[in-house]
Amino acid sequence: PLIALPLGAKRVKEAGVSIEVIREAPPGAAVAVRGCEVRLLYKGTLPGKGKDNNRQFDVGETDFLLGDNTMLRGLSLGIIGMAVGERRVIHVPWRLGYGRKGKKPKVPPMSDLDFDCSLLFCGVDWKNRCSNTSMSNARREASKRKTKKTKAT
Repeated sequence: PLIALPLGAKRVKEAGVSIEVIREAPPGAAVAVRGCEVRLLYKGTLPGKGKDNNRQFDVGETDFLLGDNTMLRGLSLGIIGMAVGERRVIHVPWRLGYGRKGKKPKVPPMSDLDFDCSLLFCGVDWKNRCSNTSMSNARREASKRKTKKTKAT
């Protein structure tokens, strides 16, 4: 079983993804593993010193199946082992982020990324599964396919 990391813990995970625990999870909190449904509050920034270089490019709340490739690979790697209630900063190298192309207009090509994340839920929330207002993975994937078709024509 995975154990939540203590406050201030720093680790370098697979492929250069690094994490730093900002807030500890409460004792006995559920820990995210590959295959879990997770709900995450996050803020994505471009690392650097000063106001100009430390730019926020995304913020919000999302839910997804951990390890199903709907999120950035580096972000998923950083969330594995995170406990509900924990807050951590996840540093994602450009190869596991948006890659050579970036994400225009806010993320330039080959940019490392920092995500300040709080894990809100881990597991399967049967009570709120049907009433969830955020986009499901099926809708997200359908939207991606629809966007690709319209760009091709």
